[in-house]
Amino acid sequence: MRILTDETVANSTIALLRHLGHDVADVREVGLGGSADEDIAALAKSERRVVITHDKGFGDLLRFEPGSHCGAIVLRLRLPTPDATNAVLSTFVCSVPDDYAFGRLIILSERGFRSRKL
Repeated sequence: MRILTDETVANSTIALLRHLGHDVADVREVGLGGSADEDIAALAKSERRVVITHDKGFGDLLRFEPGSHCGAIVLRLRLPTPDATNAVLSTFVCSVPDDYAFGRLIILSERGFRSRKL
């Protein structure tokens, strides 16, 4: 999966995703730390990457209409620690095909996930 992680995602999560074989770019590494969500979505779209974030703004379909990005995984954890994030995210990415998140909005929590085609 081609992924763009938002600055809300811990470095250990980025390392885990890379270890699992995913192509991960991070907004801090590409000079977009502190940028507006719209700029992050535009980069993700231009590079055909799925955004992974704890920012629920990416789940707002009025703000990010279908086609404004290539997909998003919004992490909605009760305690969004790096360890909890890594556990939930690794279970998810190992249980779905690599292209599953592309073109979808996925809300991921400890209880599972909801998915909506964009």
